[in-house]
Amino acid sequence: MAKGSNRRVRGRRHLGLRPDWRPLLELAPDEVPEFMWMFRVRLTDGTAVEAYKHAATRRYLHLDAAGRAYALVGDTTYEQGDPGVLLAEATEGRGSVNIVRHNEWLDGKKITWARSATRHRIPRAQTLFAIRHAGICFVDGKGRDGEPRLYFFGDDEQGRPLEIAAFDHEIFGLLAVHSMLLRRRFEERYREALKWRK
Repeated sequence: MAKGSNRRVRGRRHLGLRPDWRPLLELAPDEVPEFMWMFRVRLTDGTAVEAYKHAATRRYLHLDAAGRAYALVGDTTYEQGDPGVLLAEATEGRGSVNIVRHNEWLDGKKITWARSATRHRIPRAQTLFAIRHAGICFVDGKGRDGEPRLYFFGDDEQGRPLEIAAFDHEIFGLLAVHSMLLRRRFEERYREALKWRK
């Protein structure tokens, strides 16, 4: 664990609030696309701490508006530490799968459809709605031709949670190949994706 001032203080999580990206933008603007805002912690001294989760490493980075960083010690105690060291710990080993990136197809960039995209009886219009309202997509693996495999998670117009797989194809643009009702193994990604929904 990174050592800092050894100042420890208890905190309480608050969910369902609007994300605040300013602390992370101040510390590491180039790293922002790799993180997800998860919740806000209110320390007993009144300090608000933003909790960011790295998409690949699944590690947390806790920052406050003054640029201070904290490490979680136990379940509810936070210890102040060096921001640079804690950032490095959160991103160590990030070359693995599950990298998150911003959805580039929100504004209607070319989207095409493989025949398999409707195999599970999800109409194209419902899949398109979920894609366009997803603020992020997950990159996980590649296709036979080397295109990155993308996953979108979100609700269709009827409020049904969907999982959608697609490829970023050089010729066809976003090629949707799979769409179905969300399976249990993707529930965590779905919950994370909802925080970015447009």
